[in-house]
Amino acid sequence: MCLQSLLSAPNAPILPNVQMISTTLLGFLKSQQTSTRAHQHVFSSLNHVLNVVTGNDLGMASRICNNIIPIINRLWDTKSPRLRDEMIVAFMHCQPHIRIGIRVSPKDNPLSTAVENLFESLCNEYITRSDREILQLDHVVFPSPASTSHNTSPLPPRIIALAKELLQSDRGSTTVPLK
Repeated sequence: MCLQSLLSAPNAPILPNVQMISTTLLGFLKSQQTSTRAHQHVFSSLNHVLNVVTGNDLGMASRICNNIIPIINRLWDTKSPRLRDEMIVAFMHCQPHIRIGIRVSPKDNPLSTAVENLFESLCNEYITRSDREILQLDHVVFPSPASTSHNTSPLPPRIIALAKELLQSDRGSTTVPLK
């Protein structure tokens, strides 16, 4: 928790110490076979590092991402929603590096294998959910092209969206587009 608080400061000296910080955080994650409460803080710290490093040192960001994908795969079956959220954030930081890494050397690439294993874990976890937790066709809205505005926007038009009833929460969310 202390490291997470230190790294979350806007002026944290992450870049000069990125090798030591990332080695320490990844070393902890690799050494632990089961998830604990500390894992959430470690992933949060790693997300702060990835947030800074992604824009400043692409080689280091790529190395971190190559190491973190197998860890996410191993820990994905955790029951902690906060840890899962932190792992998803880490995966989102790694997504551009994964695409490049797979595109550069698609065959016999350890990153490709790790991503395939993670995909299988995510699919297996989703399949084991109860019917109530699985997205149903009733939860999806297909907006009519005639009902959408025709203003010129740099963002693509909505193709599908989740129904508002599904997205209602304490914060009063509205429709979120899916692609």
